[in-house]
This record gives sequence, structure tokens and C-alpha cells, in this order.
Amino acid sequence: MALLLGVAGTAVRSDEAQAKPTDILSINPAVCVALTAGADWNVDMDADTDKDATDNYLAAVAACGDLHDPVDLAALAAVLDGDVDDPGTYADLAAAGADQLNENTGALWVLIFVTNDAVIALDADEGNWASSGNSLAACAGDADCDANGIKGDGVVVDMLLGAGVADLGDAQLVATQSGVDVFLDYVVVGDPDDLTLAVIGGDTIQEGLSASDCKKLDVSDFAAEIAAPEVTGLIATVTDEDGTELAGIQVAFDSDDTDVVNLNLATMVTLATDAGTLAPNLACGGDIGTATVTAEDSKGNDAEVDLTVIGAPDAMTLTASPAKITCNGVTSSTVSAALVDSEGNPVVDGTKVRFDVVALGVSDPITATTVDGAATSKITPLSLASAGVVVVVSVDSADLEASIRVDCEPAAPPVVPPVTPPVTPPVTPPRTGDGGYLD
Repeated sequence: MALLLGVAGTAVRSDEAQAKPTDILSINPAVCVALTAGADWNVDMDADTDKDATDNYLAAVAACGDLHDPVDLAALAAVLDGDVDDPGTYADLAAAGADQLNENTGALWVLIFVTNDAVIALDADEGNWASSGNSLAACAGDADCDANGIKGDGVVVDMLLGAGVADLGDAQLVATQSGVDVFLDYVVVGDPDDLTLAVIGGDTIQEGLSASDCKKLDVSDFAAEIAAPEVTGLIATVTDEDGTELAGIQVAFDSDDTDVVNLNLATMVTLATDAGTLAPNLACGGDIGTATVTAEDSKGNDAEVDLTVIGAPDAMTLTASPAKITCNGVTSSTVSAALVDSEGNPVVDGTKVRFDVVALGVSDPITATTVDGAATSKITPLSLASAGVVVVVSVDSADLEASIRVDCEPAAPPVVPPVTPPVTPPVTPPRTGDGGYLD
């Protein structure tokens, strides 16, 4: 998302310390259920979160897994009651859904975190509440319902429904308990109206990754995975008629030639991330050729891209510019390695190439990656003691190796300007008159 896929949401927490209720979050049930159904990949929405936060997030996804009906409010309450009363457990999951409510068939689970058992009153700008009378009892009677030492449940749930009555745009809901309000901003969105498919990492991939190995990749570590020459990234974005990027939309991916291009995921749901609201996927190069990858949402909107798979590095040509330099520890030569596959095509961007100086010199960088089929490194000899330095260039992934020498030439002697003698004025003798006598 960094395509590390860190989530970003719009939930608003109360600014009042220890308020009653303390926090409010909304979860898009379509995101929740879809993530649970597609839990064959290890969901970690933010690589910078610590282990406790990740465990909490995965616990929230597990709670979603117990819900087979996204609009079953009683089932949601049963799952949450007594289990988790920390809003941090659900923060990432809530953010992934972008607090969006579909105007017609959409639903938002609203989680209200409380510290007593007073009745909660609810109000919302758009949509209808699933509960009757727009009020919830935090806990029946004067009981410690979740055995946490506090009278009243730790979390109370309700559901906001689009129900065909909500208008598109920004809206706000409020939960009031014991005279204290907490607010949540949400967005009413329409049905999917358009889908775009972007390639992140280039539409040319290197051959060599099987379908089974492609499925083992981790789409949540998007940026790291697409750095490999055999992998590129796919980003599907679904928008409504207003152009709002939609969360919780299932996107199906397909390759028309799985021998050439295979996919990490067959389906993915759109999630709110730092990079936008999108469904990420990874495409891998199998055999040499061209394949068309298609993405399609639940309303039939689709888009396609062509991906070309070329061969692995097969030959390498080295050049040094300049070929001869003054070896004084400062002056450098740029060594370039041009790589092609067996058919003479430049290799894909991102192929790693290593530059090792045998002795008395340094390379910067030691490992470079190809751009437009070539990788370069700056070579700096450290001494005039030798006639030159040898640079060994290798590509481990293709078992290629070659070498080139950067020659040393003596430093030119300093230019000394010629010495010009000073110019003195001529001396004119006095006049002595005729015959040497004075007048």
C-alpha cells in the first residue's frame, strides 16, 4: 500500500477523556465478511504496527468470521458481547471500510464503547437504524454482563442501513449516553459505476514463477513483492457515479493465459489504504508470451491490461566510461551492464546486478537494479600503484558473470607558466655638445 497497504479511515473519536460512551467506530460488513472469506493471505494492514496491534486486528477479523449474514445484528452482538471491549482491536478493520454506507443495500455496524449501563440514544443524518426506537440498553439490569468488573457491556452494537433513503455525500451520526455525545463521520455512496485497473511495477515481467509459487506471495507486502523481476502489481479501483472510490467491493481477477501470467489472488475486496481505496493483486510471469488480465466487480464493470513475459537474462555486455581515468581515489568511471534475454530483448526493470572491484577500488552501489535493461555502478580506484582495477559483474539469478578493467593513467604534471623578466625603461645619456665640449 507504503503498496505497503497501511489503512486510513475517517472514524472520529470523542475528545472527552473517559466520556460515557468513550468511543464509536463503524465497520463495513462487506469488508469484514470478504476479508474473512479471503483469509488465505495473512492480513496485516500496517507493517509498522506492533505485534499486539496486529493480534488485535486479526482477532477482529476472526470475530467477523463468525458472522454469516452481514445484516444479522443479533449475531454481531453475540460475537462481540463479553469478548473485546477495546476499540483499538477494531480500528484497522473499521478504517479499511472507509465508513461508507451504500445508499440502497448498504449497512454499517456501529460499535459504541461504553463504561456504564445507561441507555444509549442514537441519531444519524442519513439511513435507518436497525434497532427499534433508536435506543440501546448497554446492559440489562444492574449487571456486569461481560465480567470485566464494570457494570454494563464494554461494547454495544447497532446497525445503520441505507434502505433506499440515504442521500449521497458526507453525513454524521451521534450516540448519546448519560448526557455525553460521541460522533462518527460517514459517507453515503452509490453502487459501483466504473472500474479501473492499473499496473504498478511495469507491464513487462520476467519468466520463471510458477502458479503455485505466485499464490505463496504476500499481497499485504505489496512494495517488496513487486520489486522482484518476475512480479508486477495490479490495482483495481471501483467508483460510484459521483467518482467516490468504494470500499468493500468484491473484485474478480482473471488471466486469459495462465501459462504466461498467473495471479496471486482470484478475488480481492477493495480496502481503504494510504494509497487510496483499492483492491490489490500480484501478477507473476510464467512462460514467455503476452496475456490479458481482467478485473471485474459485482456489477459487471470491468477493465483489462496486457502483460508481456520475457526471458531471464541470457547475455551481458559491459562498458566503462571513461575507460581510463586518473586513479587518485576521487575520480570515478561508470561501469554499465546491459542485459538481454535469449531473444535479444532488454531484461525487465528491477533485475539485480552485482559489481565487485577485485582490489584497490570501490563500487557504488555494489548491487544495482536494471532500468531499461541496464544497471550501472560508479567505480573509484584508490591508488596509482596498479595499471587499473578489475570489476567483476554478476547476475546471480541467471548465473551470469563477466569482468571489465578500468585503466589507470598517470596524473598530468601541473602546468607551470613561463617566467617573464621584468621590463626596464631605456637610459638616455646627457647631451655633451659638439666635440665633446659643453656649450
